[in-house]
Amino acid sequence: MRSLITEAIRTCVLEWPRLATTLLRIQPRPKDGIGTVALDSHLRLYYDPEWLQGVDFNEVVFAIKQDLVHCLLKHPVRSQSILGHSKGAHRRYIQEKLNVAADSLSGTFSMESVRIFLIRQLTQGKLCQSRTNRI
Repeated sequence: MRSLITEAIRTCVLEWPRLATTLLRIQPRPKDGIGTVALDSHLRLYYDPEWLQGVDFNEVVFAIKQDLVHCLLKHPVRSQSILGHSKGAHRRYIQEKLNVAADSLSGTFSMESVRIFLIRQLTQGKLCQSRTNRI
């Protein structure tokens, strides 16, 4: 399964060459039971091996791209600041709404909008420049 993830990342690099450096920093890690893939702010890509067996390769590529856009837009950091110390059902409710909002935004991103976003971030010095910084 890891080779499928590696191949999907390679495809992302070919389709989004301006993000190659970031894409090649992704660290795939199997995680049973999550039912999808998930990329954290440290570029650790968690994937469910069982989920990978039932999906089309292009769906895996799309999921990686979408999660990368989440990281570039700092959705994990923003979500955490909004969630704060909330717990239980209230936290799950807020997290669900944040996920829907973030997914609808990242789904509208085209390569052109990613390019414009990156140019702005690079010219303002806001993009991550080392492995120790969060995206």
